[in-house]
Amino acid sequence: MNYAEDKLYEIFNKITEESNNSDILKIEELKKEIKNYNIYDFLLGVASLNLIPENQSKSLIFNTIISAAFSIPMTDYNMNNKMSMGKFKSIVKRFEKLSIKRNIDPPEFPFIQRVIFYKNYDLFMGVNNVSNLDIQSFLYALKRNNNLSDYNLKRINTYIEMLLNISTNVSNKLKIKNMTRPNHSYDDDIIFPDSNEFKFLKEVLLQNANDYSYLKLDDESFDSLFFEHCDSICSNYLDFDNQYYYFHPLLKISNDEFFPLDITIFPLLLMNKICSIILNDKNAQIFVSDYIDIIKREIVEYYHMMGCHKINASRHDIQLLDNINYTEQIFLNGNDNIIISINPIDNGEDYLEDKIVSTFKMKINNQIICNHLKEVISKLNDIGTSNDKIMIVVTPFSIGRNFIFKVPEVGVDTLILHRYELRAISINEANQNMFLKRYLIAKNRIKVLPSLFTELNLIGMYTEKDYSFYFDDNIDMKEINLHYFGEYSSSYIEKADRKENKHLVPSYDKNYNIEVIKNDDDIYIVNDHFKDKYFKLCVEKENSLIWIITDIIDNIGSSSLYKNLIDYISYWFNIYLDNLKVDLNITIQLKLNDEITKYFIPQNTNKIFDALKIFKSNENIIFNFYSSIMTILDCEDNLNEKNLFIYIIKELEKILKINLYDNKIIEKIFADSKRKRTVTLRCEEFAYLKPFHDNKERLINASDENLILDDIGLLVKNEKNLPYGKISLDESKNLCNFIVDKLYNDISDTIKKFNKRQLLNVLYYESERILSNLMIQKESYINNIACFPQHKDVIDKRFNDTNKSSIAIRFLIELSSSFEKCGSDVIGEYELELLMAKSSLLIEWAYRSDLFNYKMMHTPLKLLKSNRLGFNHDEFYSINSSFATLREEQMGPVGKDKMKELLNGFVREKMNDEKFEDIFFKEYDFSPNELFIVFWKLIDLCKNEIFEISIIKLIDELKDELSEEKIRKIINKFSLKSRKNFLEVDKPYSREDVYPWRFNRELSFVRRPLILDGENIIWGNRNLSNSVFFLFDLISSGKLKSHSLEMKQYISRINENRGKNFNNMIFNYISKFPNVIVDKNVSKINKEKITDNNNDTLGDIDVLCIIPKNKKIILIETKNFNSVKNYYELYNEYKNIFVDGEGYKSFLTKHKNRARWIQNHIQDVIVGYNLPTGNYNVYYMFVTSEYCPANKVFNLKENVYSAKELSYSTLINLKKNKL
Repeated sequence: MNYAEDKLYEIFNKITEESNNSDILKIEELKKEIKNYNIYDFLLGVASLNLIPENQSKSLIFNTIISAAFSIPMTDYNMNNKMSMGKFKSIVKRFEKLSIKRNIDPPEFPFIQRVIFYKNYDLFMGVNNVSNLDIQSFLYALKRNNNLSDYNLKRINTYIEMLLNISTNVSNKLKIKNMTRPNHSYDDDIIFPDSNEFKFLKEVLLQNANDYSYLKLDDESFDSLFFEHCDSICSNYLDFDNQYYYFHPLLKISNDEFFPLDITIFPLLLMNKICSIILNDKNAQIFVSDYIDIIKREIVEYYHMMGCHKINASRHDIQLLDNINYTEQIFLNGNDNIIISINPIDNGEDYLEDKIVSTFKMKINNQIICNHLKEVISKLNDIGTSNDKIMIVVTPFSIGRNFIFKVPEVGVDTLILHRYELRAISINEANQNMFLKRYLIAKNRIKVLPSLFTELNLIGMYTEKDYSFYFDDNIDMKEINLHYFGEYSSSYIEKADRKENKHLVPSYDKNYNIEVIKNDDDIYIVNDHFKDKYFKLCVEKENSLIWIITDIIDNIGSSSLYKNLIDYISYWFNIYLDNLKVDLNITIQLKLNDEITKYFIPQNTNKIFDALKIFKSNENIIFNFYSSIMTILDCEDNLNEKNLFIYIIKELEKILKINLYDNKIIEKIFADSKRKRTVTLRCEEFAYLKPFHDNKERLINASDENLILDDIGLLVKNEKNLPYGKISLDESKNLCNFIVDKLYNDISDTIKKFNKRQLLNVLYYESERILSNLMIQKESYINNIACFPQHKDVIDKRFNDTNKSSIAIRFLIELSSSFEKCGSDVIGEYELELLMAKSSLLIEWAYRSDLFNYKMMHTPLKLLKSNRLGFNHDEFYSINSSFATLREEQMGPVGKDKMKELLNGFVREKMNDEKFEDIFFKEYDFSPNELFIVFWKLIDLCKNEIFEISIIKLIDELKDELSEEKIRKIINKFSLKSRKNFLEVDKPYSREDVYPWRFNRELSFVRRPLILDGENIIWGNRNLSNSVFFLFDLISSGKLKSHSLEMKQYISRINENRGKNFNNMIFNYISKFPNVIVDKNVSKINKEKITDNNNDTLGDIDVLCIIPKNKKIILIETKNFNSVKNYYELYNEYKNIFVDGEGYKSFLTKHKNRARWIQNHIQDVIVGYNLPTGNYNVYYMFVTSEYCPANKVFNLKENVYSAKELSYSTLINLKKNKL
C-alpha cells in the first residue's frame, strides 16, 4: 500500500465509525424479530445467499446478519418456528438498507477459483484480500517441503482437506444448476432465489458429518472448525475484519449435519491456519525460504509469458538486493526496455494468529531502497538505457495480510501489481508485446485519481476499451479526472482462469497426478515449458483420458514432424470422443523410426500399414511412424487422414480388446473432405512457405493505433482550428490528405534517426517472419475453417491483422531503403511497432481519402468532443464487407468447391508461348533463364533468415555463367536503393509506384526483394521466392504493366485468351442446366445482325441463355477481370463496367443496347431457336470471374454475379431490370 492509499483508508475508517451508531440501533430492533425463529434455519438461509454469484459483493451484509444473530443468547430463540420466505426477505432487505451498504466493494476475484493439492479443489473467493495464488504457493511449498514436524503437518492437512473438500463438494453440486443472472452489477440489490432454488441451495450447503470423518487427522484442529454458540457472545457485530465464527465457520445443527456459515471466509481462514502453524514450527524459516523461492520462480515465469527475459544483473556490474525481507529481479522488455521487479516480502514476522485480517508493515528503511534503486537505474543509464525505457513493478510477496509499503519514487514509471494480477496479465496479454509499457504510456496520458482498488481494475478497463482509455465520442479522458472502482478485476482474472484452465489429471505414466493447461477445446498440455525436451499432451473427456507423448526432440525437423503428428492424433481423437461415449485411458507414445530427412522426401508407397506400426510396450501404446507417413498425409482431401484414423482405431481395438470403431461416427466427422488437420508445406518448391524458426508474430498493436488516433485528432483541432461537428465532404478529403502528409513526414523523420543498416536488417527479418506466417495461413485457411468453424472469426482476424502488418513492414522497407543519409540510433521493438502502426494508419487514411475522392462515402468526417475524428463506421464497414465477400470467394471452401464444379469437363484453350523468352528479353533485357540463374544462386547462398553479400562477391560466384553487366542489370531491376526523394521517381515510373495503398507497383518491395546498400545486397529467401512467383503471376494473369511493344501485345493476347476461356467455361457450365437453350458469341439471330439504327454492330452476345418453360431470354456478358485490391481499383472497375465516359460507352450501356435489340427482335429469337410462341421477357446480366464489389458499393442494383455465385436458381430467379 502506498502513502496515498494509506490516507484514503484513514478517511474511510473515520466516516465508517461515525455511521455505525445509527446502524447498531436498527440492528437491535431487527434482533428482536430474528430471535422469534429457528436460528439454524435462518442462518442456513443467509449462508445460502452466498452461493448466488451476483451476491458475491454482499458478504459484508451477510456477515453483519450472522454476527447479530450470534449476539443473541441461544436460549432466546424459538427453535420451533421457521421463518417464511417473505419474512426472510424482509429481514435481509432491512439489513441491506443500513448505512454499511456503502462499504460494499466489488469483488476482486471471480466467484469460484481453483487450487491444486494432490487433486483439484474449488474455493469461493468472496470479497477478501487473499488470492487463490497465495494459497496455491503455500500448497506447492507444502508438497515439496519435508522439514515440518509430523504433528504440524497433520494439523495443516486437516484444515486444508476439510475446508477444501467442503468447498469443492458445494461447488460441484452448484455446477449442475446455472443460476447466473446476466448484467447484474455489484452494487445492485441482493438477489433472492425463488422457493425451489432456495430449497436447492440449502440442500447444497447441508453437509453430512460422516462424509468427512476420514479427514480427522488431528482431532483438535478438526473440532476447532465447528462453531459452539455458547462460547461466544458477540459484542461488536460491525467488526468486519474479525469475528469468532470466522475461525469456526461450520455450524452443527445435529450430530450428523452441519453447514458452513460463510463459505467465502474459507480462503482467509485457510491462509491464517497454514501461516499460524508453519510460523510456529522450528523449521519455519526453511519453509518461508522455500515459499519465497517458489514465488520468485513464478514471477520469472509470468514475465517470460509476457515476452520478457530475466537479465543476469551481475554481468553489468549491477548488484541486486535479495534477502528475507526484500528481493529484486531485472527483466529485458523487448530489446531495449527494462523492468525492475521489486518484491517486498511478508516474512511472517509479528504474525497475529487470532486475527483473520491483519496488516504487515515493512521494517526495511525506505530510503535505503530508494538510494539503491537510483544506483541501479544509474548503471542502466550507463549502458544506454534511458529512464523512459525503465519501469519499476512492485509485486509484494504476501501471506494473506494487508501490506504497508511506501513505493519508492526514483524518477521512473512505477506500477504496483500483486502476483495474481501479474499472472492474469501474463495469460490474457501473452500475445501483446510490451503490454505493461504500452499500458503505462496510455495511463500517463490521462489523469487518474488515487484509488483504494488494485491496478488490475484499471488494466481491465483499458483492455476492454480496445487497449485504450477512449470511453465515449463526447468525452476526452485526457481532460477529466478518472476515478475508477473495482469493477473489472474479477472478470479479467476469470478470463485468465478460463483461458488457462490449469488442473490435475492422472499422469501419462499413471504413477501420480500432473498439472495441465488448456491448449484448445478438450486438449491440454503439460505445464513444464518443454523442460524434458519432449511433447506431452492429453485429450480429456468425461470418461476418457488419452495421453500422447513423444520421444526426446533434439532438432527442428523432429519437432516439426512430431507437432504435425500430435496435432493430427489429438484433433481426431478429440472430435471422435465427442461422439463416442467410452471409457478409454491410454498413453500413446510416438516414435520416428527412420532418419528425419527421409520424412521430408516423397515416398512411392501409399500403404498405411507400411507407414505406421502400432503395438503395446509395457503400459504404453507405441505408434512407430516410418518415413512414408508424410507422403500419405500429403493429399488434397482428408481421405488418407480418415483411413489412417480408421487403422488406428481398429489396431487399438485389437490391443485393448474393447469396442472402439463406429462407422457412423467416422463417416460423420470426415464428411467434409476439407476437414483435414495435416497441411504439408512444399518448402522446397515454394521457399516462402518455409516456417520461421521464431513463430512469434509482430502485429500492429491496437494501443499504438489508439494513441496515434488521439494525436491525429488534436493535430487537426489545433492546426486547422476546426470547431466540433461535421466537416464538409470536400474538406474531409483534404483532411485525409493532410493527415497522410503529416504521418509520412513523422515516419520519415523518425526513420532518419536510426542506423540504416541495422534498421533494414530488422525490417527485412520481420518481413520474412510475417510473409511466412501470412502464406502458411493462406495455404491452410480452408482446412482451418473446416477443422475449427467455431473459430472462423478469430482465423479471419488473424489473417487480416497479419496482412495489415505485412503491408506496413513493406512500406517501411521501401521508405528506409530510399534514404541516403540516416542517423546512428539503434531501433527498439517498441519504436519499430510504433512505426508499423503509423504506417498502417497512413495507408488507412489514404484509403479514406479515396473513399471521399471517388464519392463512395456520403457522410463526412466530424470532429468529436473526444478530440478524435469521427467516421461513419457503418458506411465504411458496408463498403469493406464487399471486400470480405470477395476474399471469402477466393479463399473460402465454398468458392473453391464451386470452382471445381465450373471446371468439371472443361478444357482450357492454351496460348502459344513459343516466343515468350524473346518477349521477356525485350521487356527486361535479360532472359528468364538468366534471371533464374541469379535468383537460384542467391537462394543457395542464403543460409540464414536474411543474408548479405557484396555485388562483387556475387559476380565472382556467377563468373562462369553470366557476365558482370548482366548480373548488375538483374540486380538493379529487382533492387530497392536510395534516391534523393522517396516520392520523386524517374520515368517510366510514376508517383503511384511508391504509394503503399496502391497495388501492382513496379517500385514495391514485392517486386524488388533485394535491397542495395552501397555495393552490398540484403535479402531473404522467402521474399525472393515470392517475388519471382509474383512476377510470373502478373504476366500469366495479364496484369503486368509492360513497357515494350512486344510485352504489351503479349499481355493483350493473354487477356484475350483468358476472356475467351472464361466465356467458354460459363457456356459449358450453363449448358449442363436442364431445359435450357444456350448459345455463345452470338452476332446474329435468324440471319439478322445485331446492329444499331446506323447499322453499326452492337457487338456479340457472349452467352445467350433461353429458358422456354419460364419464357426467359437472358443475355450474359462475361467478364474475366482481376479482383480489386483497394478503393482506387474498385472505382476503376465501377467506371469501366457501369459509367459512360467522353467518347466511349461502358460495358453496361453496350450490353443494354444488345438487350434492347433482342427486345425488339423477339420473333427472330423464337424463329432462330425454334421456340414455342409466347410472351418472352428479356433479361440481361453480367457474370464475372470474381465477385464485383462495385455493384454493391455504388448501390447499382444491376444483375451482376460472379461465376461462383452462378447457378440454375440464379437464372430462374433473375430480376428484370429496366432497359
